[in-house]
Amino acid sequence: MYIALGISAGLALLFLVFLLIPVRIKLSFSHFAGKSEWAVYAGLGFLQINVTKLLQKNTSVPEVREKKTDEKKKLSFQEVENAFLKGVESVRYLKKKFTIRLFSFRARMGLGDAADTGIVTGGAYAALYGILGISDRYFILKKHEVVITPVFQGVGLEMEFRGEFQLRIIYCLGLINKIIRKGDVK
Repeated sequence: MYIALGISAGLALLFLVFLLIPVRIKLSFSHFAGKSEWAVYAGLGFLQINVTKLLQKNTSVPEVREKKTDEKKKLSFQEVENAFLKGVESVRYLKKKFTIRLFSFRARMGLGDAADTGIVTGGAYAALYGILGISDRYFILKKHEVVITPVFQGVGLEMEFRGEFQLRIIYCLGLINKIIRKGDVK
């Protein structure tokens, strides 16, 4: 009897530890000389899976059959507003539970004209730091790096984005439970 109790307590403890392990998602996107490359990694701390390679291996597109209907449904403003508010409630649940461990953006841009390049560089800085400000308000932002270098003599765009995001499994399950309880998922 004590052995069964010990085994069940051990399994319960293992399950609780599993729920507290953070899920990390790493994104990488780069655009150089007209070529774009991206990579996505997901994992549970010690275990990393290259999602990009999995997606490239399974490139077969399933056949989609479309239903022929003459009647198109138009969404009312109230339906769009309700969908938006449900999304906001989901973000509110994850507030300060979702961690942005790394947000790195590097770019070199030039438009050929120095004045235009300076204006676009300033606008890019403003947009990125606006996104970072909103992200820091709703999520935990650990480390960020934004470098935009203007190229006054040439025309072109080179950029690189790297991000690492973390969320504990227990919060994902809580969000799913909340959505199912409200009846949003059928």
